[in-house]
Amino acid sequence: MQPSRPDLEYLHDQMPLLIPPSFFDEWLDPAATPSRELIDAALDAGREMTELVSARPSAGAQTL
Repeated sequence: MQPSRPDLEYLHDQMPLLIPPSFFDEWLDPAATPSRELIDAALDAGREMTELVSARPSAGAQTL
């Protein structure tokens, strides 16, 4: 998870971390030790994908 983009905060304060396929091996490596560097690299790798996320109400959705 990562902090939500400002335009999506009205839905939730967190959003999934989306990473590109080119980063899968590094992110999912069971031998890797989690580190701040790895997390920062994942955030950087997913920045472009995160910008592609959009939200719209579904049919029959109730507004708050």
